[in-house]
Amino acid sequence: MTYISHLHFLGVLDNAMDASRKQELHSYVAICAIAKDQPEDIVEWALYHLMIGVERIYIFDHNSTVPLINVLYPMVNSGNISYSYFK
Repeated sequence: MTYISHLHFLGVLDNAMDASRKQELHSYVAICAIAKDQPEDIVEWALYHLMIGVERIYIFDHNSTVPLINVLYPMVNSGNISYSYFK
């Protein structure tokens, strides 16, 4: 998937639940994960979990050789993922 298709996919997710449905929900599911050197898998993993209803993903990048923000930026920018890098 390209960055553009990620953004399109996330837009579809945001529009999938109408405002009245969002107001009915009083709780949500979030994931907290630590990852290292997984740029080829992390985007697909995150998109899958967002698709099945996870509303927020917190990813802690544990000293990846190439920081995962490079592939996660579109989703971080959309607000679905919170990203932190640490050593």
